[in-house]
Amino acid sequence: MDPAKLDALKQQFEEKDEWSQIAMVDGSGRVVYSRGVDVSEEEQRVWMNAFGDRDSTVGNGMQVDGEHFDVHRFFGDEGLIYGRRGYGGDGAGFCLYKVRVG
Repeated sequence: MDPAKLDALKQQFEEKDEWSQIAMVDGSGRVVYSRGVDVSEEEQRVWMNAFGDRDSTVGNGMQVDGEHFDVHRFFGDEGLIYGRRGYGGDGAGFCLYKVRVG
């Protein structure tokens, strides 16, 4: 990714104070930005393959910073997967969004 575009994205993420955890990975799965989350190599591998098998991703859920999240929606063509863990005010959500750069 172009360094200027990456810096602009990082700045936008810094302004999103309602998001407690953010991780951005490049096309190879390397973490290029994170805040409030430690992404393991296994999580990186799973994230990179999540769009390849809807049934497996929805059935197994996702791990984010060692926490299990149920996958509620999978939009493979749009590059969007999201879900939650917990209940009501004691829960948290996640979103995996794939963008094409270039």
